[in-house]
Amino acid sequence: MKTLIDRYVLGGLMLAASFFVARPAQAQPVWTHTAGACVIDENSAAPSTVQESELKFEPAVLGEIVARCNVVNPRDDGQNPLWKVLEVVYRDPDGALLPNQVRVQLKRVTNAGTHITIATFDSNAFVGGVVPLMNSTVFAHVFSFSTGSYWVEIRIKRGDFAGNGVTAPSAFLVRLRQ
Repeated sequence: MKTLIDRYVLGGLMLAASFFVARPAQAQPVWTHTAGACVIDENSAAPSTVQESELKFEPAVLGEIVARCNVVNPRDDGQNPLWKVLEVVYRDPDGALLPNQVRVQLKRVTNAGTHITIATFDSNAFVGGVVPLMNSTVFAHVFSFSTGSYWVEIRIKRGDFAGNGVTAPSAFLVRLRQ
């Protein structure tokens, strides 16, 4: 009997001590959205097409495509994510030149209706090419899904037929991560 009581006491002490043991930080969830699944703005100046995940121009079309992706909190514990990086997979055939561009902005609207831009990614800050590239921009922001809402706006501009005349600027995916 004494052995059984000792085991219960020892088990209780171990359980109590487990609350004070340092636990590793939980990995932060990543939010990812394909550009092709975003909503195309009805006022976009250029006809667009979606090929699997890629949002791009119709052939031989110049102009601008605007699309918006709603950002949701992937955490199910009531906490806000600690994202600090806006990452984009895109194609910009002329790179830093002005005619073609992929510009992605992380935006927020507060419960009071105030709009702010949190982060801006600009493909013209990087080397271009005809193959998809992944680049990112770092930002500082404390997310609060209880006091506002977030979205990503993708703007793809095509001002000329750079590259081989067929490859147009396009967006494949956007990601928020720590």
